[in-house]
Amino acid sequence: MKNINAKAFPILCNFHNLQKYYHKHYCFPSQLKIIALINKKYGVEISIATLNRWLGEMELRGFIGRKRRIRVTKSNGYEFRSTLYTIRRKGYILLRNAGVLANDTIKKVVKAPAEQYRRAQELISGMFRKGDMLFSEYESSHKT
Repeated sequence: MKNINAKAFPILCNFHNLQKYYHKHYCFPSQLKIIALINKKYGVEISIATLNRWLGEMELRGFIGRKRRIRVTKSNGYEFRSTLYTIRRKGYILLRNAGVLANDTIKKVVKAPAEQYRRAQELISGMFRKGDMLFSEYESSHKT
């Protein structure tokens, strides 16, 4: 992907707006919701495959963090839920450079020492209900 910033910006703005609206440091919209928000706000129509490709590239480059969530149910076994997204330091720096008014959040995340940032990530990963598990935990429990 040559110009990741142009593709990452609409997604990052939507994640930032959702986080700001719900007063959280994470969000978990469905893929269809992300596509609808990008189409509504920016007039860009993309497929789910394109969205997944963009999200994967953003994660590889350090703009966002993703955690796949799985819920254990008695009837179906495992139920896949929407992915939890967090904006990382590099993502907030991109938002700041683009002129997005996120100064309070940017100051906390960009200037935070590495230990505080790791602690925040641990807290976010511990916010799942008892029946939920991360995808990595699911994979490790089902290795053959």
